[in-house]
Amino acid sequence: MAALIEITDLHYRYPGASDWALNGVNLCVQPSEMIALAGPSACGKSTLALAIAGCLHGRPGGQWRGTVRVDRVDVTGRSLYENAELVGLVQQNPEDQFCTLTVEDEIAFGLENRCYPPAQIAAQIAWALNVVAAGHLRNRQMSTLSGGEQQRVAIASILAARPRILILDEPTSNLDPPAARSVLQVLERLRRQEELTLILVEHKLGVLAPFAPRIVTMEDGRVTHHNAALPAREPLAQRAPAAPGEMVARLTSVTHDYGAHVALRDISLDLHRGQLVALMGDNGSGKSTLLRCLMGLIRPTAGNVAVLGSVAPAVSELAHRAGIVFQNPDHQLLGETVWKDTTMLGRNTRQEAEVTPRAEELLRQGGLWERRDDSPWRLSYGQKRRLNLTAATAHGPDLLLADEILIGQDPAHAHRLMRQLRAAADDGAAVLVALHNTDLAQRYADRAVFLERGQVAFDGLLDDLVTYLSRRGYHAYLETAP
Repeated sequence: MAALIEITDLHYRYPGASDWALNGVNLCVQPSEMIALAGPSACGKSTLALAIAGCLHGRPGGQWRGTVRVDRVDVTGRSLYENAELVGLVQQNPEDQFCTLTVEDEIAFGLENRCYPPAQIAAQIAWALNVVAAGHLRNRQMSTLSGGEQQRVAIASILAARPRILILDEPTSNLDPPAARSVLQVLERLRRQEELTLILVEHKLGVLAPFAPRIVTMEDGRVTHHNAALPAREPLAQRAPAAPGEMVARLTSVTHDYGAHVALRDISLDLHRGQLVALMGDNGSGKSTLLRCLMGLIRPTAGNVAVLGSVAPAVSELAHRAGIVFQNPDHQLLGETVWKDTTMLGRNTRQEAEVTPRAEELLRQGGLWERRDDSPWRLSYGQKRRLNLTAATAHGPDLLLADEILIGQDPAHAHRLMRQLRAAADDGAAVLVALHNTDLAQRYADRAVFLERGQVAFDGLLDDLVTYLSRRGYHAYLETAP
């Protein structure tokens, strides 16, 4: 059988870059095959996905060598819209591909541009939303969606056009474990029933294990293995929880709504120095809203928020003593260079003298010191996450909030980021991190808070969380691994 995708000696260098992002890639993909592209952050996985989709060869200033053939035709000989008829690409950052204001319009957008009749558009919208279990989101405003909900809509918007090849760049990164398992099961069924070819860029290979994909590993822009073995899950390292110190923040009967959508319902919660608290729960359960309330970015509809001795403090009051990492790394890239982005908060709060040596140390630890003079927009998604955390912690905050910090991180960097959060707690900060990975929570956190439909359903030790998840049927949370 002829390969559906043939990549021969592919090189690509981004405009202004000194190194090749792709450096001699050779790869063949058969029809209906499932491929998992794996490897450390910034190894070229996302760039390869863009190349297959036909999104790179026409970029001004970029350097392209080699060939990519899809269905026996060189992608450079087709227009972008012609390639899109064959290859659907779900990007790593869902917001990068959104064009409209509502969920229904977003999924209809590509179909309307193809001039499909209204009845067919309506049918394919319903089908695609059903595939990703997001029919309940159809009438929602895009601005009210959580990161995981955005990811479901992004997948649905591309899948609705029924491409022959579907490339998903970290499709489970924002999804809670039950949603990740559900979406992958449906995609696998489509692969078998409709001969859909799947290429998934994925760090969490454990979630793909039931589907037995061919694992293709990359490093430094090259394919290193064409059929790699799945890494074994590491034994769990238990840790004794740290005792709570002085209270840093308190939420009392906090409720918040976005119009008709209630995100938080009567939440009461204390955060203490010396403790790392894992904030968990399904997509849309209120985790990001809770973090924003603590940072003063939004005011609750009802209830009180007290942080560092102040009730309802403004962000400007908290800036020199608190730090936050948003779910989308692009939302807080502010400096012209990596170094300026890292030290901006310290300069603005007149803490530059103490921030500078710590900023250098953190950049070195995160593998970003050699990129300090680059624009932060030239970093990979995973590198941006590491920069976000460095910029939020360089001034030594008393309260540190992190929203899905592990998105885009290979296992080694995921552990490194969790160790950085752990170190902040050990130095006396109160740390609250939203994440879905129960293994990492058990390894590094002292306490867990689990939200269900905007309410605190569990608040306690990690051992008790495992019992709670088992009893409530959240078995997918117990199957995750870094």
